[in-house]
Amino acid sequence: MEERRVGYSLIKLTREQKIAIEEKREKTLKLAKLNRADHIEKVALDRFTLKKVQNSQIIHLSGSSVTGASR
Repeated sequence: MEERRVGYSLIKLTREQKIAIEEKREKTLKLAKLNRADHIEKVALDRFTLKKVQNSQIIHLSGSSVTGASR
């Protein structure tokens, strides 16, 4: 009788493990989709109304002028 009870418990735990593994797989896939560069760009443009950076907006700093200014 005890063996049968343990067997049923094992079957239940195995089923729960399969469900947990499937949930983890689905969450991993969802995270991968959310972290894609095109998705992040779309959210930035749509939700936060950000615009793509233009080359004229980028300021390049050379290493020597940065260290010279801090002295």
